[in-house]
Amino acid sequence: MWNNTYIIVDDIFQGFSDNNETVLTRTELYSKLLSNKVNLDNINLIIGQGINELDLRAMIRSLNVDIRRFSFTNDSNYVKASKNNTHKNYFQNIIVSVARRTMDKVYELDLMLDGANEFFADHMTGQHIQGMALIEAARQAFLSVTEQFYLASNKEKIYFVINDINIKYKRFLFPVSSKVRYTILEENITEDKMAFDVSIDILQDGKVCATTAVTFTAFKYEVIHKKELRAAQKVVASIIKQQASVHLSQELV
Repeated sequence: MWNNTYIIVDDIFQGFSDNNETVLTRTELYSKLLSNKVNLDNINLIIGQGINELDLRAMIRSLNVDIRRFSFTNDSNYVKASKNNTHKNYFQNIIVSVARRTMDKVYELDLMLDGANEFFADHMTGQHIQGMALIEAARQAFLSVTEQFYLASNKEKIYFVINDINIKYKRFLFPVSSKVRYTILEENITEDKMAFDVSIDILQDGKVCATTAVTFTAFKYEVIHKKELRAAQKVVASIIKQQASVHLSQELV
């Protein structure tokens, strides 16, 4: 049966598509259009996770299908956050958009999942998004907001340390439009560091699916580097000393 409205998702979300007749993966849409056996009057395509609207339009045009017969619903007009702001090396692993301030100390980002993301490479079951991806979304949110709104003019290298993180899952999150609401509960900014206590909600269909409480500190690199170096040297020296003692004991037996 062909419908007039479909949610289109990346192929990695096949389980979601298989269980919902008004959801199609990108490949399923391609196959249906290629068959020339569907009614193409007044089709509305809703952009789900892992789908780029421009790519979808290009795919339809490549099949010599009249693009004017389609309308597109896309709840996000924002681009992904930058590699620098999310501290990721690969674009497909960035899963939040640029942030925008909605009120004092409150920010909003879009969840922007990619089928090639590292979290889907080795584990994707059922219809919902796995919980570890939501933790990563919270991590990228606090990095991106801090970099974008607090460190944009900073020329020094900054090192982030998570002091505490606690996530509560409240309902399943599916691969459709989702928002990240970032609220700063407390901040303490000095010359050498910035300390934050924040709450990060992931919302879908107006409901909170997960809430993450995070306390973190952004240090000047030279400050934390010295602490990290001393801590690493101390651990290495302790292990070497322990192993030397064990080796000596074995020789004396």
